[in-house]
Amino acid sequence: MMTKIKNTWVTTVLVGLFTLSLALTSHSSFATTAKNFNDNGYRVDRYRAPSPDQLDGATTLSAEALVQLLAEQPSLLLLDVRPSEWRQGVFLKSKIKTLPGAVWLANVGHGELKPLWQSHLFEYITTQTETKDTPLVVFCRADCWMSWNAAKRLVEAGYTQVYWFKNGIDGWQDIGRPLVDATPIAPNASPKND
Repeated sequence: MMTKIKNTWVTTVLVGLFTLSLALTSHSSFATTAKNFNDNGYRVDRYRAPSPDQLDGATTLSAEALVQLLAEQPSLLLLDVRPSEWRQGVFLKSKIKTLPGAVWLANVGHGELKPLWQSHLFEYITTQTETKDTPLVVFCRADCWMSWNAAKRLVEAGYTQVYWFKNGIDGWQDIGRPLVDATPIAPNASPKND
């Protein structure tokens, strides 16, 4: 009888601890997830983290699908949105490896864009496109929210053919494709506004 009571008590304590652990974990996960996004739904923290498979209003591309799309539309606008620190009108990191034909439009993938980078994104896009139907491919690295943010921003601005290359340069290299050197395109604004 004593063993049965002891086993029941141990089971009850273990179930209680497990339930408490689940409650604390789910509350903590929710708080962490909620603080990573702003009120407009942009990721603002921990950019290198697993990202969703889709983005409303955009088409998610695999590396193979991008190869096919480039074969059909070789003049496709490819935007690498990885960041580079900007100080006194100069990018501190001035060279990266990216997809052939891509432009490095640094700092436009942050969740909260400063006016300098917001205008830089749209000034560049409008100089390179004739209409909002022009296909645009946005990427960075695998598990990087900056490309998701930039693609979301373009969709919300009314661009109708936004492609999100979710796995970015990592996905490109995974299928044996080469990378090339790129330098960032500087914004046409005073460095005091950054």
